[in-house]
Amino acid sequence: MMMRRRRGEKHMPYYELLDAMSQAAVCPLCVRETASLERYFDAVLSEMVNDPGVRSELTRSHGYCHRHLHMLLERRSGLGTAILLEDAVTAFGDALADLPPTAPRRTVERSRREWSDHNGCPACRIQFQSRERNVSVLLEHLSLIHISEPTRPY
Repeated sequence: MMMRRRRGEKHMPYYELLDAMSQAAVCPLCVRETASLERYFDAVLSEMVNDPGVRSELTRSHGYCHRHLHMLLERRSGLGTAILLEDAVTAFGDALADLPPTAPRRTVERSRREWSDHNGCPACRIQFQSRERNVSVLLEHLSLIHISEPTRPY
């Protein structure tokens, strides 16, 4: 039996957002998104690097988008990153190998652009879900959250 959460009921995302609001010098929603992405990359690199579903999804999406690829590389897990991206790099090499040697430059450019389009980046999906969840929590509890005004020096 699935239990429904009552409106206004506080749960962990509420407290995490409240904590981000009290500590952050920047947007607390962005802080929560970044934390979600860091947890995602840590989990992928430590537990799911050999998961066929994860690697297949990454190949279908042509790898991570530029921004999230850099976040992955910042984790400094060379072996995990290599294993994770191996299928996508192989598929890209196969796509290039399928082009005839005399292919017009525009055909090569089109193929390159298609592979540069990272629609469906798995990390973008995680980031979007985090944003939706945190905005929902903020809107649901907005009347309960007390934001003190900064003190003004006189």
